[in-house]
Amino acid sequence: MKRFLSAILLSAAVSGAWAGNPAKLFDEFKNAENAEYVKVPKFLLWLGKISSPAGDVPAVGKISGVRVLNIEGAGNSVKSQFERRLKEEANDFDELMNAKDNDTRVRIFSRSDGKKFKNLYIFTVDSADCAFIELSGTFTAEDLKKIAENR
Repeated sequence: MKRFLSAILLSAAVSGAWAGNPAKLFDEFKNAENAEYVKVPKFLLWLGKISSPAGDVPAVGKISGVRVLNIEGAGNSVKSQFERRLKEEANDFDELMNAKDNDTRVRIFSRSDGKKFKNLYIFTVDSADCAFIELSGTFTAEDLKKIAENR
């Protein structure tokens, strides 16, 4: 019986370790050439909410953190490596949007439990730049609809 329970716990731990985590990409690429990395903590978001009218920004009250990684002048090798790693890490995430306009591509990922979406990962790439954004928080489908309508 102990072996059986140990096997179950081990398999749960291993499957959890295999689960993707797009947030790993910040650590992997923030030191790349021409990379700019910014992390906005919850406290600064709170200060921004109370000091300025945020009524125009949809779902602003549900955002608990923001991280942005921008790689200016990213070469094709960096872009393809980033996209490959994103595909690996976001494999078990829901792709909410994949749009291409001329040379710009935007992909949005999240993980949902059926009703709510946990964290939004936004990846954009064009001929010159590569950007990755994480909006931490829990969002409803209605929140995402409002965000899409106010772009």
